[in-house]
Amino acid sequence: RHTLWRPSLRSIAICFAVFCILIAQRAVTAQDETAHEHLKQMEWVIGDWVAETKVPPGRPDVGEEGATMIWHVSWRWMLKRDFIVLNLKQQVGEKTEVGREIVGWDGKSGQLVHWLFWQGGNHGKGEWSVDGDKLRLRWSMVGPENKESKGTSHLAKVDVDTFTWRGTNQVADGKPMPDWPTITFKRKNE
Repeated sequence: RHTLWRPSLRSIAICFAVFCILIAQRAVTAQDETAHEHLKQMEWVIGDWVAETKVPPGRPDVGEEGATMIWHVSWRWMLKRDFIVLNLKQQVGEKTEVGREIVGWDGKSGQLVHWLFWQGGNHGKGEWSVDGDKLRLRWSMVGPENKESKGTSHLAKVDVDTFTWRGTNQVADGKPMPDWPTITFKRKNE
């Protein structure tokens, strides 16, 4: 004799769990698409860049005034273009400092957010704002000695192979620091 299938509580629970997983995956996918859409505003920085300048007056934390300073910067998409990773290397004479920074979208705050990690244990966070081809990052970080620093970085696209950077409003361990002059970055040709 054939009877109609009668679902047990267990089979109902399994179907409900599968349904919840599918809905959650769909929500995460929609969120990922939103993250990428917001980050596309910064797409012009993707690539490898280099700049050479002199250490400005009042920045003994970086090196001797007038010493040649070379910056190597690499911006890359990561995790299906839902984040941007920024690798930096700053050279002044024999002294080299490296850092890694990550940019992402925070759907809760509605902000492009930034996490930074530098050698020696320095770490921090920030928020980006975008106005066309101009980017502004307000950041703060703390070092292993519990010394805090903060500031604002300004990036402006000049053309497809050039952007400028300027640091303003920097404070290190409670002391105001001189603003950085405008530094021009050129795209590295492979």
